[in-house]
Amino acid sequence: MYNEVYIDAVFAANLFVDYLLLRLTATYLRVPVSRKRTFLAAASGALFSCFLLYVQTGMILPLRISLQTGCAIFMVYVLCGPISAERLLQGVLSLYLGAFVLGGLWEAFFSGRAWSGAAFFAAGLLTFAVLRTVLCLTRFFREKTGDLYPVTLSWRGRTETLCGLFDTGNVLMDPLRGRPVSIVEADALRSLLSGEVVEKLIHLKEKPGELKSTQLTGLHPHFLICRTAGGSEEMLLAVTLDELCIQTPTELVHVANPVFALLPAPSALGKEYRVLINSRLIH
Repeated sequence: MYNEVYIDAVFAANLFVDYLLLRLTATYLRVPVSRKRTFLAAASGALFSCFLLYVQTGMILPLRISLQTGCAIFMVYVLCGPISAERLLQGVLSLYLGAFVLGGLWEAFFSGRAWSGAAFFAAGLLTFAVLRTVLCLTRFFREKTGDLYPVTLSWRGRTETLCGLFDTGNVLMDPLRGRPVSIVEADALRSLLSGEVVEKLIHLKEKPGELKSTQLTGLHPHFLICRTAGGSEEMLLAVTLDELCIQTPTELVHVANPVFALLPAPSALGKEYRVLINSRLIH
């Protein structure tokens, strides 16, 4: 007795499921990714599943687990691009957790029933919508109640205390100074740097000659390319302050010569916080 397995059906089903899981992983990591990258990552996972159909007979369990783990790492890397080892591990774990939850829900609600192709895809989309809604609501309430820390910025003897959000999706690095880059609303620095200096910084693109101004040289202004939440690239001005202090529930983190990218639009981050803290600054 044997069962017929259609390789094209296996590929299509795994491509669909892997695509949904990778979109959930990107939502959890708060990484802006394109549909193209998600599709390529899902296709690599689907091809691997087809490969396992031919070689799994007699394969020892440790080797199978190693191959599956390697595939998951490759999928997350294709999805997100170069990221830190810690973030890569988070992505792999969230991918496995998503697969576990997705499989558990399907097993609970659809066990013992014959599935048509349409029912399979409908169940996948419904489960994906529920899980993504839960993730978004969790992140919303987390931003409202947690990961909000008082931050104190210092510049030439002046200090300014603002509310900062620990942003796990912010892994931006300054290639010029080799430091993590946090993000702050330019308007929030008026008391620290003076309104005149902030205005010069905001309009530095239109008046690049201001780079020679003695008021700005100590801030080491330079431009960075940042990826927005929508996946597009934007050029932001970065400056270097004297010190950043982050008051977490367990410790006071001191960062010397912190680099900040300036958001020119007032209240661009919302009412609750004015600073996005780079995830590399708090361990």
